[in-house]
Amino acid sequence: MDRQLSYPFYIHLGQHFVSDFLIWMPIYAWFLSPITLIFLQVALIAAAGIVLYFLARHYLSVPLSVMIVASYYGANGVIDPTLGKFYEQCQIPLFIFSLLLALEKQRCPLFWLIAVFKLGTREDAGISLFGIGAYLIVSRSYPRVGIALCALSYGFCCCKLLIRLLLLSTRATHLL
Repeated sequence: MDRQLSYPFYIHLGQHFVSDFLIWMPIYAWFLSPITLIFLQVALIAAAGIVLYFLARHYLSVPLSVMIVASYYGANGVIDPTLGKFYEQCQIPLFIFSLLLALEKQRCPLFWLIAVFKLGTREDAGISLFGIGAYLIVSRSYPRVGIALCALSYGFCCCKLLIRLLLLSTRATHLL
């Protein structure tokens, strides 16, 4: 074996542009190492558990809140990716739990800021936000917020699809 690194056949940012990586870029620029990405991933997952605790404490007792957070940290869907490679999905729990906590605490500007951050995580980020918006409409707890969130996420998905299909696709260059 020649002990050389193999390079991927595609560029990840060409497939998945994750604008939220720009938030964490100063940390990586300060400590330029692959280990920094692992620590960042673990910190994001740990921070999501802390936010989940405060969200659970909004309605539940301390023992139940601790059990919910323990089950979050012990879930295969959390442990396996955290121990694996750095991936953009590690920030999704933090943004979703923060979004729900901001909603429950009625911090409107923070809610919308986190919703925008959530849209920067993946191409399909609008789907989960649309689900939260639909729940807010159906439950009648915050129907106006739910309609606005559904409109934002639907618009995001449509724009992302248009940009991806028309501007980034090599097969669609004849359409431009």
